[in-house]
Amino acid sequence: MEGGCRALYLGPELPPELRDLRSLTWAKAVVIEPLDEGLRESARLVREGLYDCVAFTSPRGPLLLRGFLQGWPSGLRPLCVGPGTARAFSKAFGLRCYMPRTYTTGSLASLALELNCRSLLTLRSEQGDDELEATVRAGAKVHRVNIYRERVLADLIPTGFNVVIASSALIAEAACQRLKDAVNLVIAMGPKAARKAKELCPKATVIEPQEHSFKAVKEALAMSGCS
Repeated sequence: MEGGCRALYLGPELPPELRDLRSLTWAKAVVIEPLDEGLRESARLVREGLYDCVAFTSPRGPLLLRGFLQGWPSGLRPLCVGPGTARAFSKAFGLRCYMPRTYTTGSLASLALELNCRSLLTLRSEQGDDELEATVRAGAKVHRVNIYRERVLADLIPTGFNVVIASSALIAEAACQRLKDAVNLVIAMGPKAARKAKELCPKATVIEPQEHSFKAVKEALAMSGCS
């Protein structure tokens, strides 16, 4: 990359896939706030067997729920948006999770319909949109519970970086507003993050890897000259 690669990641934890990148700086500018009321309600709904499928859209969901739920009920099918979320579910409950072929909430909705989930419980971030629920509602009963809140602390976003890894639209928005025209490349994990980056970092090249995983992000960085 012309001028060198100074990449920035802002998530609440640094994914293992990115830890050996010399050009990457991790700034812990995203705060996760558990919503205890939502977590208690979710645990109750899972225990009472009111749904036949439960969908998780990030690794934080199963890890937070584990503090309120001892064991996973037999017959209840867990759906995870991608491999990171599936690993978190396995860590929390010792079980495997159904995953879509591509790692988006739209694909997760399609998976729920393919599995004939008649009733779906979605455990989400307060900031998440309603694409998953709206899509599944056409063919199944859906109930959403927000179990955590994400906040980006803009003052903790360092400057001097020209590459941003946007793992969500929220992070893309905060990073582009903070770094402005200094950003010339955004690696976006998903179409929503990509759209937000194109809107707020109009001078940057936005790359959305076909697979929405940190492994694919690392490969995209390498192809762009960041290692």
